[in-house]
This record gives sequence, C-alpha cells and structure tokens, in this order.
Amino acid sequence: LMIYPLLLLFIPWIFAFTEEHYSFAVSEDAAPGQSIGRIPLRKDGVRYRVSRGDEKILFDPRTGQISLLSWIDREHSSGSISLLLMTSLPSLTHIEISILDVNDNSPVFPTPFYNASMVESAPIGSQLVIPSAVDADSAENGTIVKYEIEGSSAAFSISGDPPLLFIQIDSPLDRETQDLYVLNISAIDGGSPPRKGFMLVYLSVMDVNDNEPILKSEEESIEWNGEVNQVITRIHASDGDLGENGRVNLSIGDEYTDAFNIDEEGVITSTKSIDCSPCLLRIDGRDNGNPSLSSFISISIHHKELNNHDPVINIRLSGSEVDFAVVGEEVPVGKVVAVLTVSDPDGAIDGVGGLHVVSAPELFNRYFSLDIQGRFVLLRLKKKVDKEESKRIEVEFSANDGQKGQRTVTRRLTIFIGIGWNSSSVSSPSSSLSSSISMDSPIGSLVVILPSSDGSSFRMNTVSQYFEVDPVAGFVTVSSSLYSLNSTEISLEFIKILPPPSIDPIKILLILHVRSVSLTAPSFVDLPESIDISEKTLPGTQLMQLKATNEIGRVHFSLEDEEERLEIDGENGRMTLKEAIDYETIRSFMSVV
Repeated sequence: LMIYPLLLLFIPWIFAFTEEHYSFAVSEDAAPGQSIGRIPLRKDGVRYRVSRGDEKILFDPRTGQISLLSWIDREHSSGSISLLLMTSLPSLTHIEISILDVNDNSPVFPTPFYNASMVESAPIGSQLVIPSAVDADSAENGTIVKYEIEGSSAAFSISGDPPLLFIQIDSPLDRETQDLYVLNISAIDGGSPPRKGFMLVYLSVMDVNDNEPILKSEEESIEWNGEVNQVITRIHASDGDLGENGRVNLSIGDEYTDAFNIDEEGVITSTKSIDCSPCLLRIDGRDNGNPSLSSFISISIHHKELNNHDPVINIRLSGSEVDFAVVGEEVPVGKVVAVLTVSDPDGAIDGVGGLHVVSAPELFNRYFSLDIQGRFVLLRLKKKVDKEESKRIEVEFSANDGQKGQRTVTRRLTIFIGIGWNSSSVSSPSSSLSSSISMDSPIGSLVVILPSSDGSSFRMNTVSQYFEVDPVAGFVTVSSSLYSLNSTEISLEFIKILPPPSIDPIKILLILHVRSVSLTAPSFVDLPESIDISEKTLPGTQLMQLKATNEIGRVHFSLEDEEERLEIDGENGRMTLKEAIDYETIRSFMSVV
C-alpha cells in the first residue's frame, strides 16, 4: 500500500484597509424625519455599525440612509455633526453633516435698558458711547447692518461702527424744556427677511446754571403807614435750574438795608420808620450756581396816613401795680397820685390828645387837679383829705387822637379817699413754689395751681412763650412745646393782685424743673475700630477717652458684660486697664460699651 502525503497549503485572504469620507448638509429648520442623504454600501456582505454618532441623526446600516431624528439649532452646536462608521472589515467611513444657518435669531443688546446722561450745555455733534448688539446667526444672518432710533427724534442720531456705537446730539438740549429722553435703539441684521433687536436708552439731561432767577412781587406799588414790623409785600422767586443752581437768595438793595428786611420766604417787613415817598426798593435775587446768576425787581412804597386804631389812655399809679388809687388822710398836698399819657398805634399824638375829665364828682374837683406837663398829665392832690371823709370816687377821662377821622376813647379810674383806706404800703408776703414737669408734656398740661383768694387775680410777670396762667383760677399750664427749651430749671414770677383797697400785690416765685426726655439713642463720637494694648501696660493706665452725644440730657457709660480686664468711668467715659494682660495667654478680646 502506497501512502502519498497530502500537503494542504493555507493561503490567507488579505483585504486592504479602506477609509472613506462623505459630506452632507441640512438646514437648521429641517423637520425631524427629513432625509439628509445616503452613502453607498458594499455588496459583499460587509456589516456597518456606528462607532461615534449623534442623538439627533439616524443611520440605517441596511440602506445607508441618513435622516434627522429631532430638531437642531446651529447656534447651540459647533455648526456641524460628525458620524464615524466601522465595518466588519477593517475600514472607516467619516460622515460630516454641515448645519445650514437660517435667520432665526434677532440681534441682542447686552441689556434691554441703558441709563445715560448728558449735560444740557453739550454742543451739537457731541457723542455718547452706548453698547452695540450681537447676533447669534452666521454670515449675513448674523451681521448687524444698521442701527436706528425708532420713531422721530430730531435731537439725536446713531453713528459709529460696531463695536463702537454712539448717540450723537443733532440739536441743542434744554433740561428746563425736556429733562429725559427715552430712545428706542434698534439693531437690524442682514438676513432675508431681516430681524430686529431693541434696547431702550434713558437719556437724562443734566442741569447747568443757565437760567437767571425770576422775581415777582405780589404788589408792585404798596401803601405803607410808616410803622415798624409791618409786612410790606412778598417776593416770589423761581429758577428753572435744579439743586443749588435753582436755589435763590433774596436781599434788599444797599440803600434801604437798614429800613427793610426780607426773609427766606420772600416776606418784606419794615424794620425802621423812614420818610420817603415813594421809597423805590430794589430786591436782588442770586442763585447758588457756579458761576452764579442774578436778577432784580423794584417795588414802589408810598406812605399812607391811616387811622385804624383808637388812642389809648395810660394811667400809671404812683408806687403801685393796681388799677385804682388810695389817698389817705396822711397823703401830703401836691402828691402826684397818678400820671396819665395818651398814645396811639397809628402814630404820635399831639400833646396829651385833649385829655380831660368827662364827668367828675364834686369830691374829685374838691381834692384833685390835672397838671399838664408836655406829654404828661399829673393827677395831684390839691387839698388834704378831711379826717371825716371815707369815700370811693369814680372818675372818667376822655382823649382823642386829633387825626383825620378822629377817634375818641374814655377810661375810668377808681380813687379811695379818707379814713379806712390806708395808702401806705402794707407789704404782703411773697411766696415761692416748686414743681416739675416732663419735657414731653402736651400743650394744656397743668403745671401747678397758684394759691388764690376771693376777688384776687393773677398775671405772669415773667415773659415766657411756654407757660401761661389763668387770671382768675391761677392754673399754670403749658402753652407751647417744651422741646425747644434750653434749660431744665426755669424761674417764673407771678403777680397775685388782691381786691381793692389792697395796693401791694403778692409776688409768687415758681421754680420749675423740666425733666428731660431722650428721643434718640446716644451716638459715639470718633470711636476707633480697635485699640492696641501692650502687655507691659500697667493696671490703672488710661486706654482711651470715650465720647458720646445725646440731644437731650447727659450720657452715662457702662460695660455690658462682666469684663474683668477693663473698667470705665460712667460719667466721663474714661476707660482704664483693670488688670495686667499676658500676651501669651490672650491675643485679643472684645468688650461692649
């Protein structure tokens, strides 16, 4: 048996590595399911699989079809999509899908609102930089081709090239006419059709001092009776500018500064009686701008003779504060019992204004006489009072002002004569009271009740705007807010007038303590943020002097916590070291004052 060996020769199949590239394009507004393209597949049973893909793209390995799975947005991608296919043979297929841009984005400014300002004196052609817009699209779709101001705006225009964009002034600005412009700036891209983006610019016109004060008088020709402290007229000042540029200060011209005054409200009052008719008064108004502007107005003041008031008969009784006279048998002949004068708020009276007795009882004519000396009428005792006399005399005086439209007035005087009426001073004891009241007491609050008696009356001898007394009941009450008082202890003197024939009044002194009410918390002055203490500092060393202020009352200092290292003087705020400090034990600590 012959055996022949069989030699099998294995020859491997050698396939060459291949790499293919395909490019496609799809519009970013393509709907899901739309076909993008197809690649040719090999016919020798080679299988394809996606090695690197995209969730928005579907590849069919059986047909080579490429289609869109979902909406795509070029602006939220790199502008293209890549696929990598591998086969069962050593080969690669690269697929590049470009996303075609559509004009689906409007230009966008960095902010929808922009605040800017220009001074009203800015010359025509002045420019103001504003932010420019950007467009997320590509090519012409993403190119800003024009900026506009929407609506009509003759005062401004847009100039410049992005990224430098300007608002330019084309006509003069006047803040007093218009102080704010709202400009709707639009950016237009180069797409077809084009798209717009908007930004509102709020342009404030800043003030410059370009307006003089305007002064107006309530009356340009005024009649004045020459009296002091009379309101003449009021000047109204205005200025179209803002702030200090529009704040107007008024003053009287140099010629009449000593005769008239003008306050911050523009009210002109007379401070001195002068003889000028007319008085041509110049009022100057100057603003606080830099440089300042001024203007003036002139008013004519004419003297006018007025007789608006009755004359007044003044009776000053010798050595007393009562409104009656007591003439006893001990009063010597020639003694001046009373001094009478006549005055008139409308002006000076000629002499004594015809002062005379209207109806005098026989007893008055027997014992008294009127002695005229210049502007004074002296009521004198011309005969010693008889011992048997004890009478009460009522005498009436009359006087007139002697002016055009003459006015006449009368006044009565009671005189007690004879025995039983002691004209010498019988001193009534003075008395004193003390009381206290809180500074926040409302108007009308009762302070104290003065001791009264039948027929007595009261008046306040101390001028005070804060307190008043009931003339009959003696109730002392608050008449004005006490917060503006400068003192916490006040002395008030009251006069208690006894019924006739008592002559001397009783003086009552009231010492009033006003209790302070703190309306605000104290505030520290020049308080440092921290202090440094050397460990060599000895106990008792002053570390600092605290200062605090309070609008009412004193300030008391104290340490809130139980601080063992420091102590503070409650009255003067002096802080001292209480015990030595070791740097190795403590580096810092806090204390609350």
